[in-house]
Amino acid sequence: PSAEEKLVILAIMRLDRIKGVHDYLEAARLAAAQGINAEFLLAGSAATQSGGATPETLARYASSVRYLGELEHPAPAIRRAHVIVVASHSEGMPHVALTALAASRPLIVTNIPGSRETVDDMINGTLAARNDPASLAAAFARLEAHRDLLPIMARASRLKAERLFDADR
Repeated sequence: PSAEEKLVILAIMRLDRIKGVHDYLEAARLAAAQGINAEFLLAGSAATQSGGATPETLARYASSVRYLGELEHPAPAIRRAHVIVVASHSEGMPHVALTALAASRPLIVTNIPGSRETVDDMINGTLAARNDPASLAAAFARLEAHRDLLPIMARASRLKAERLFDADR
């Protein structure tokens, strides 16, 4: 997307607590309250564990986050986004992060094993503390304040995907 457009931040996840759904929702609310000029999008399947986001939870955050539902084909949403978020509390190597790298998108990921290997801080994205909506909101603010770096970060993401995560390697 154009750097002149409103910043679009997208999280794609199962709506479980361990995937960081509540952290993302609260961080988006905090960021909006702090005046960060961004559109926050959330896509994903219904929670499979107790404590996940319910339709009532999503409705409470509807003024800050637009829920897109479960996407059979996420590519159009990814193309629309400037930044992809992986807010997991525990993860292996997150498929969403690898997809974002391949799609040339900067990332915000939690600083946990697996996720943190996909980001070189302020090179192709930034890190946030696990289970910490305020840290996630600060990461949103960091990238919004450095919008001029987003095209460079996007290219760095693609290069990282090609260099380290190529399926043939």
